Amino acid sequence: MKKIEFSVHPTLKDKPSNWAAAYGKNWRRQKGTLHDLKDHVSHGGAFIASAMISGHRNSAAFDHSDLAVVDIDNGLTLEDFFKHPLSKSAAWVYTSASHRPEQGKDRFRIVFQLPERVSDGELYKSITGLLIRSLGGDANCSDLCRVFYGNSRSSHPLWQPKAELTPEIISDAQKASDLHKSTYNSQSADVDEHSINLAAYCLEHVLDPTSDGERDRFCNITRAASTGGSALFSYWSDWASRGHHGKGKNSSQTSERFFRGWRGRSLATIFWAADTQSPDWRKSLPSELKTQTGDFKLGVHGNAFGGYDHEDFFGESETTRWDDETEEKIQGLFDSDKPWSQVAVLTKPDQETESRETILPEVAAPFDHDEPEEPTPPRRRGGGNDEDLVERIKDLLNAHYNGLRLNCMSQQLVYGPQNNPQEIHDVSQSYVYISRGQGQIFPKTLVFDLAGVIGYENRYHPVKSYLEHCAATSDICPYFDKIATEILGVPRDSIQNPIMPCGNHLADVVMKRFLIGAVARVLNPGCRHDWMPILIGSQNCGKTTFFQYLTPPAVNDPGNYPWVVTMQQGIEYLKEKPHALHAGWFVVMDEFERYCKRKYSEELKNLVSVSVDRSARKYENEKSYPRAFVLGAATNNSDFLCDPTGNRRFMPIIVEGKVPSKDNPAVKIIDLDRLKKDRNSIWAAAYKAYLDNPVHVFSSYELSFISDYQDSFTRDTPIDSVVTRALETNSSGYHGDKSYVVLADLFGWIDVNVSQQGQMNTPVTDCLKRLGYKPKRIKRNNKSQRVWIKDS
Repeated sequence: MKKIEFSVHPTLKDKPSNWAAAYGKNWRRQKGTLHDLKDHVSHGGAFIASAMISGHRNSAAFDHSDLAVVDIDNGLTLEDFFKHPLSKSAAWVYTSASHRPEQGKDRFRIVFQLPERVSDGELYKSITGLLIRSLGGDANCSDLCRVFYGNSRSSHPLWQPKAELTPEIISDAQKASDLHKSTYNSQSADVDEHSINLAAYCLEHVLDPTSDGERDRFCNITRAASTGGSALFSYWSDWASRGHHGKGKNSSQTSERFFRGWRGRSLATIFWAADTQSPDWRKSLPSELKTQTGDFKLGVHGNAFGGYDHEDFFGESETTRWDDETEEKIQGLFDSDKPWSQVAVLTKPDQETESRETILPEVAAPFDHDEPEEPTPPRRRGGGNDEDLVERIKDLLNAHYNGLRLNCMSQQLVYGPQNNPQEIHDVSQSYVYISRGQGQIFPKTLVFDLAGVIGYENRYHPVKSYLEHCAATSDICPYFDKIATEILGVPRDSIQNPIMPCGNHLADVVMKRFLIGAVARVLNPGCRHDWMPILIGSQNCGKTTFFQYLTPPAVNDPGNYPWVVTMQQGIEYLKEKPHALHAGWFVVMDEFERYCKRKYSEELKNLVSVSVDRSARKYENEKSYPRAFVLGAATNNSDFLCDPTGNRRFMPIIVEGKVPSKDNPAVKIIDLDRLKKDRNSIWAAAYKAYLDNPVHVFSSYELSFISDYQDSFTRDTPIDSVVTRALETNSSGYHGDKSYVVLADLFGWIDVNVSQQGQMNTPVTDCLKRLGYKPKRIKRNNKSQRVWIKDS
């Protein structure tokens, strides 16, 4: 008999009444024959159809497999299976614990022997995927290291140990795998494979189940786990079932319908909870999970996830998952020599008669899981021709721009595989490309609008997966509270770097909140972040490069940092077209003093303060653009501010440098090498800080505390000393107990002619504002008059 290798667990027998975390580890490889595996299962032993490189069950541990297993839990009966062409290639069938043929519920597992050992994880998933599609099995069973429970009461309706699949399935599966790699998957766009594996590890081995009174913790972890979709469902369900909120009357809160009702945005809450409960959990990771903690590569995501046989453990699934992808892409018409090419056709359950799950009010209140409303049927005009045209155009757009989606950071439509997305040069020309060879020219406006609709439905933010990667794989940066001190090199005296009420230097507080704000803008676009840091230092000390090195480089161009853009447009242009700002995660205003002209002061303040831009791109209607970026600036000058009333929006940081320059050791520059080395841990800390206490703006008290420091960067003008001397010895009168100044009187005191007063009006009033005077209307000689009163 053919020798095979698989994995078994020493204590997991039959279907346990309660799941234990110990079942996720201590797996061991076992060599033998199919008969040995049958004997193991017949005695209730659980198995994994793959040999793993460690005892911790996760997809990263996959080494190779000699078997493929399909779990049948809905639709296909044993009688139907024996009529299926694949039954001749099956080696063994055994019934599961939920097999109830008298109730019309046939539940069994089909074990196939592969024609050769498969060591490529993606190829193995593709093979099981072809078998599942053909037989209508559980789609979750395509996971690399799926657990299949034994059944000591099982029957074995099929036993033909010499049968195996033909070699053609390998080549067909390879084609399907290649197609899958080139196809964009919107579900996994924001989450990479390694982060999924680490989140699963935390749910299985680190996080304690919730107790009574920990409803918020249950909600937060459930919401985070829902970000991983099907890949994390079984892990989350196992975790939830062990706690108060998944047992007894709450058992329905471990179901897939309950889970899918959540709208998670981040896995980081899971890692944050793990860090809180066990700060050293990363040190206990199995080796296969430690080996993937390298630097992040933009756009590179995996597709292999691990899971359990959830339906066997928790009972029948409440809904059947349906795959709407066209089978023609990976297989043609049924070929009798390739029995896996026959596609199973199952009847969808009647959605109208399906019973609704009852959600406990205790947990339901804060949940974001409302049942979706039934869509209103579209109107048909002209016998449905308009609708047919729309569907045809959508098909052509999807065919020409595979994986069409909107990059929420750059606001550009892109297409192609996840690891190498291509930007559409001009969407307005799309109608030309899709019309070729179609015998007609499609309406330009309709094509343009449909491209926008498809892209928005598949929108994603590329930074999100990077933050997830950092939170999952990196330890918290130990100097996160002192990044300016450790990386930039800043003054230590309280005049050039004031000490804030919290006890930390201003520069460190500014950088910490800037990074937290950058995380907030990704996870919550359009949130308030109405200020910007301004790095002030000598030329070539690395100010602009600092912003670039905060982000990972492009995969194919290590010297390019696509998430950081330097603003090229002027204030007047951006005032009319603010959507141009939405081009990166960091928008840097280099040589900041050129934006600080007095005539643009109001526009500049508005540009920094706004959270949502209203704008209209070419060929588009005006719409809102929630900001998913933060602003930063750099300058060589220390007197760049010109408006005495808007300085609270600008947080200057004097940069002295931290390490000697390689070109000139006498000059100090920013420690860019350390920044690159610690970048991921810095973002892991920023992510945790956002989840823990997401403060990234400044209070009125803090602003009043540093107002003198901010004003010190205002440009000096000769008029200041002249006006100050005049006010020391003159007054236009008193309003109550406060002295006031009339502008006409002040012009006389400083000898400004009437012909010059127009051009001197703004410089003089700016000077009064800097000196603490405010305009006010009072009654003077029975007439209303505008005066300037010092606010003491």
